[in-house]
Amino acid sequence: MQQAKKMQEKFQKLQEEVAVKTVEAQSGGGMVSCVVNGKQELVSLKISDEIWEEKDKELLEDLIVAAITGGMPLPFNL
Repeated sequence: MQQAKKMQEKFQKLQEEVAVKTVEAQSGGGMVSCVVNGKQELVSLKISDEIWEEKDKELLEDLIVAAITGGMPLPFNL
């Protein structure tokens, strides 16, 4: 029982550490970049003028999804 409690405390501490970490990812050669925290919350999103001027809504949507979901190292380089 004591070992289970220690494991639970260790897991809770790990969750707290991950929550404050952030990861930046890009797509489209840097045309879209985002920062996501350990709580899986989008902290920032940047879209380059180049892609914005193309007015290709579907491409922009795809690049945003790719930036947010792709290339996120887990568990946030602890």
